[in-house]
Amino acid sequence: MKQNIITLLLVLTLFGCKKSNTDYILKLAENSGCIEKIEIPVTSQTYFAADEYNLLKSLFLTNSISKSNYRYTRTYTDNNTRFVQTMQYANNLPIFNSHLNYAFTNGNFIGFTGNLTNGTSLNTKSILTVGQLRNYL
Repeated sequence: MKQNIITLLLVLTLFGCKKSNTDYILKLAENSGCIEKIEIPVTSQTYFAADEYNLLKSLFLTNSISKSNYRYTRTYTDNNTRFVQTMQYANNLPIFNSHLNYAFTNGNFIGFTGNLTNGTSLNTKSILTVGQLRNYL
């Protein structure tokens, strides 16, 4: 009898169910409401007319500033200095509150403000649906 109980415990231990961390997430109710998922890729530069966008690209290119993970969000000129605000991206996701402000005078880079991000280890796979996320928050 004792040997049968030990065998049963051993079998349950080896072949028992294991719950994953996503079990809880998948059981969240959805609140569809008026919400949709909006993605703005780093390559989206819809804020600017073509000539202004080409000027921004040229400023970064001629000053050897890599812009592969930046999206231009604003630009203006003050006292012959062109200011360009960018948003940093990592894994094609925007890093919120990571704006960098570049300054150029006569086409030459003179400096920037903000903190460069080292990226993130996050991936771009959604676990929650938009409705679950809305209900969760």
